[in-house]
Amino acid sequence: MITSLRAELLRLLGTPATGRFLLGGLAIGLFLTGGLVLLGPERMNPPMPLPDTPTAARGLLGVLVLSAPVPVLLGSRSMTDEYEHHTIVPTLTAQPRRAVVVLAKLLSALLTGLAYGAVLAVGAAVGMWGGCRLAGIHLGLEVPALLADVGRIGLAMALYTVIGVGIGALVPRPQLCLGLIVGWFYLAESLLSVVPGARSAYPWFPGGAAGAVTGQSFVLDALAQTSGTAPVELLPGWAGALVLLGYAAVAAGVALVTTLRVDVR
Repeated sequence: MITSLRAELLRLLGTPATGRFLLGGLAIGLFLTGGLVLLGPERMNPPMPLPDTPTAARGLLGVLVLSAPVPVLLGSRSMTDEYEHHTIVPTLTAQPRRAVVVLAKLLSALLTGLAYGAVLAVGAAVGMWGGCRLAGIHLGLEVPALLADVGRIGLAMALYTVIGVGIGALVPRPQLCLGLIVGWFYLAESLLSVVPGARSAYPWFPGGAAGAVTGQSFVLDALAQTSGTAPVELLPGWAGALVLLGYAAVAAGVALVTTLRVDVR
C-alpha cells in the first residue's frame, strides 16, 4: 500500500497538469473574490451587497463553489489519464490488487486536493482582503474569521478531489467523464435545486453537501430567489463532509465491481 501511494504521489508531482491545476486554483481564488469586489458585487445577477458586513462577505466567498468541477476534474485525471495513455497496464502489473490501486489514488487525491484547497483558500483570502483595500471597502470579516471561512471552502474542494477519483474510476473515458462532471455540477444540480419534488433531496447532493461544509449557500440562495422558492436548509458541516466522502466511496466501490474488473490491454 505504501509503495502504491508513493508511486501515485510521484506521478502526480511529475505531471505538469497538476501544477496547472494549482495555479488555476490560485487564479480562481483571486478573481472570484478580489476581482468581483473590484468589478462591483452590485453588478451581479442577482445583485450582491458590498462585503462590508460578515453576511455579505461570506456570501461573496460562496461564489467559490462555482469552481467545484475543477478539483473534481483534478481527481478524475488520476484514473482517466491511466486509461488514455495506457499506463493502467503497468500500474496493475506492479500492483495486481486493484482495490489497493484505487485506495492509493483516493489517498493521493486527498493530499493533492488539500494542496489545491490551500492554494484556493490563500488566493481567496488575499483576493478578498486586497480587493477591499483597493476599492476602499471595509471588509466585514476579521482576518481570523476570513481564514476560517476560506479554510472550510478549501476542505470542501479537497473532498471534491476525492470524489473525482471515484468518478474517473467509474467512467474512465476522459471526454465522457468531463461531460458528466460539467453536466452534473453546472446544469443538473442547479435545475434539481429548484424542482419542487427534488429540492428536499438537494442537501444530500454533492453541491448541497459542499455548501454544508463551507457554510456558504450564495448560489443556492440566488437560484431560490430567481425561481421564487424558499431556500433549502442544508445539513450540518460534519454531515456534509461525510456525504462527500460517501459519494467517493460509492463511486470507487461500484467501479471496483464493474469497470475495474474488466481486463485491460
